Amino acid sequence: EISFFEKFFFFSFLKNIFKIRSNILKPHDIYFDEKNCMYISQMGFGNKKGHGKVTVISTNKNIKYEIGLSENNHVGLIDPVMTFVNKNITYVSENGANKILRYNKKKFKDWIGNKKYKNSFISKNNLFININLNKPHAVKVSRSGDIFIADTKNHRICKFSKNGVFVGWIGKRSDGTINNNWSIKGKSIAGFELGAFNRPIDIILKNFEIYISDCFNNRIVKVSLNGKSICWFGQTSNNKNNNYIWNNTGKSISSNSLKGLNNPYSIKLVKDRLYIADKQNFRIKIIKNINQNFKRDIKEN
Repeated sequence: EISFFEKFFFFSFLKNIFKIRSNILKPHDIYFDEKNCMYISQMGFGNKKGHGKVTVISTNKNIKYEIGLSENNHVGLIDPVMTFVNKNITYVSENGANKILRYNKKKFKDWIGNKKYKNSFISKNNLFININLNKPHAVKVSRSGDIFIADTKNHRICKFSKNGVFVGWIGKRSDGTINNNWSIKGKSIAGFELGAFNRPIDIILKNFEIYISDCFNNRIVKVSLNGKSICWFGQTSNNKNNNYIWNNTGKSISSNSLKGLNNPYSIKLVKDRLYIADKQNFRIKIIKNINQNFKRDIKEN
């Protein structure tokens, strides 16, 4: 045990030497760039109360800089949930404000969202893409520069060119049809069919396929780059299909079985292993060798 005076002196001394100046406030996601720097997306106080930020930590465990603390008249970001870096541009999903912010390192560059939305640090003049987002999560950029956004509460995946042109979206339309070719037509709604989504959260771009954590459908969906959903991983209501790793028929259901998922959130691909934050099952599920030919693993129609 040490006295109050010793504690005060000791921790003041550490702060001066190691420059400890950051608290972790509701961390939501961790991302590593090509240099293995770590980006911690923190929601702050949550529930749109501000003080959100992204803390960037170097490989030698020093804080390089923090993004967002001075935004919104120094209130901070509004519930930032995910970060992605591509060619020195940092994308931050500001979930609580329905927009994606873009930074050149820690300097604000422009934003993606509805042009009607503006606040103290963004304006229509620095709007990169005008699109109505609803609680967006993952944003990923392909090698060709195309931008993909999990527009979570709109139950769709949006695609844009590297120049900010809206290519289209995939998901279920309000008329019941499936939009599976990046069309811009129609309004998206939640659905359980193959090609529909219900609160998509995270995205992985791998070779010529896209992997999506379809949270409220309790599954991971494999989608081709042309927008067509191929199959999904998870527990199915059709017991006849449960012997197959990937399914393309039946309905996915929540399950705590070896194969099942319950509200899958973040997904990470490391070499030949897919890591799934199986949220409501309170576990991390690890799947090995996901890139095998899916035709061997699903029931042929």
